[in-house]
Amino acid sequence: MAFKMKNEGIKKIVGELRKASKTHAGQADRLESMSAMKMKKGDKQVPLSAYEKKQGTEITGGSKVEKINDLEDRIEFLQSDLKEGKGDIAQLKILRAKLAQLKKS
Repeated sequence: MAFKMKNEGIKKIVGELRKASKTHAGQADRLESMSAMKMKKGDKQVPLSAYEKKQGTEITGGSKVEKINDLEDRIEFLQSDLKEGKGDIAQLKILRAKLAQLKKS
């Protein structure tokens, strides 16, 4: 009888833990969706390419002007590297497109 009572108690605790887990997961999902809504798709910076990471490039953020300056610097660095036979031309194209998009808005 005591064993059966312990199992029922354990089942109850496990059920409560699972319920709490689902609640926390739901809260996490809501937080993620709220943060995604706040950050507009166009506001995201272009991530560093593997080549840029290897070179030690850093992304600065903040205002629109800072983002534009950052993109212009990254473009300049990549153009310079490409003249020397190094660099990532695909990343250069992506950065130019993002810069044009930012300047339009």
